[in-house]
Amino acid sequence: MGRYRKRVPEYDAQQWRKDGDHPHVRGLEDHPANEWDHKCGFPGTAHGSVLLPGGYVIVCPGDWILTSDQGARSLVRQAEFESGYEPAAGDGRG
Repeated sequence: MGRYRKRVPEYDAQQWRKDGDHPHVRGLEDHPANEWDHKCGFPGTAHGSVLLPGGYVIVCPGDWILTSDQGARSLVRQAEFESGYEPAAGDGRG
């Protein structure tokens, strides 16, 4: 009997800070600032939204948009990204 672990997928990752940083994130200029309370410290107008498989999700400045090799996108909050992700081998950042 051998021991196995699940392969960890690699993603293309791009951090979002402001409108225009990512081609799939749109701004929320038309929404009232007090409508979005994400407790991230940024005003509501500094947020964006990205279409994910479950619908549109609010993006806070500093969040990361991940894209799998199959093209599926997901959102990872900044703190989770910093604690759970590292540059992949061959990325050139190490």
